Amino acid sequence: MHSFVTEQFVDTIPTSATSAQINAMIRRELLARHGALIFWLRGLPLLHEEDHAIYVHAGVDEEAGQLWRVATPEHVLTEKYPASTGPFVKTIVAGHVRTSELHADGSHEVFHDGASHYYIDAAVEETGRLNVLKYDVESREFSWRMTPAASPPSEAR
Repeated sequence: MHSFVTEQFVDTIPTSATSAQINAMIRRELLARHGALIFWLRGLPLLHEEDHAIYVHAGVDEEAGQLWRVATPEHVLTEKYPASTGPFVKTIVAGHVRTSELHADGSHEVFHDGASHYYIDAAVEETGRLNVLKYDVESREFSWRMTPAASPPSEAR
């Protein structure tokens, strides 16, 4: 939020405002300040497919198997929960579900189920870290690393 709205704007939000009112105020401010960016973002596809993988925010309808493209409603692409694991017709690379929910030890590292799923959400808002997943087209293998922790937003200014 700090990169999209000013502290002066945040200071204008009444302390008595409800969550719905705050969300509406923020939405109006974001559209006023960054309408072109938001319009551009909304025009992007909700997934990217390659021969080897599907890159998507949350997931696809895996019960549909080979018909996942036509059977997956839009909301599943952005909101699917909980995470799926196990074999699928392609590798799925997704965020949305924190990797700490998937690792038995609560780790924020990339989660791979050993079959068809990679989850990369490192809970950046808490950890200050991002997972980076790389696909090598020659070896046809994924590798990953986690970025170093960033400074908290209040210190980054």
